[in-house]
Amino acid sequence: MQQGARYISTRQFIRHYFRRYRRAFLLGGVLIIGTNVFGLAIPWLLKLSIEALNRVEAAGMNQVGVYALLLAGAALAQMGIRIASRLVIFGAGRDIELDVRNELLDHLASLPPEYYSGQSTGDIVSRASNDVGNLRLLYGPAVLNVVNTTFTVISALAVMMFIDWRLTLLSLAPIPLVLVAIRKVAQALSRQFFEVQQYLGRLSGHISESLSGILVVKAFAREDWARSSFDAV
Repeated sequence: MQQGARYISTRQFIRHYFRRYRRAFLLGGVLIIGTNVFGLAIPWLLKLSIEALNRVEAAGMNQVGVYALLLAGAALAQMGIRIASRLVIFGAGRDIELDVRNELLDHLASLPPEYYSGQSTGDIVSRASNDVGNLRLLYGPAVLNVVNTTFTVISALAVMMFIDWRLTLLSLAPIPLVLVAIRKVAQALSRQFFEVQQYLGRLSGHISESLSGILVVKAFAREDWARSSFDAV
């Protein structure tokens, strides 16, 4: 990838925008952790309320009311923090997408005409639309899911080990097989995604050429040929 007048690697490109929007991602990470903390507190409070119900004395019934209020407060807090975390992280992803689109447009405008004579129009259109749009998914939902899943797994394992470490180890036994399966599926999805991106490039190029030459097609009554060539793509 190229930034300014120098080429940078994909990792450098990704780190560059993480650093530029580090405050938003740090705030979003803190909000995600807060969401998971309240998410873990809800079943724990539910456990305590059920135990209080088993006690028939008045003190136990009073505790049930307190736990009910705490459950409602934890659920409302989790909902509010969850919404805020998505607004912050998804907003950063959209800002990054806008920055990349503007920088890409400036870069394309600075290239000499010789560059475009050797490049497919469809590839350029596909890079500027589909590929840049995928950056928003990388910096938005992907970041949120990675942070959310990491904290959830670590915290859940800690609670499970606290309750029963033997049962926890037994439940983790199938994990290696699951990781191997996930790796194979991820590799297959990566290959298919690359093929789809190449197809989108060809399709975008064909559509661009068809629209730019629509007057010629209509002038020579070549609509059937244009339709068949589109189906062949």
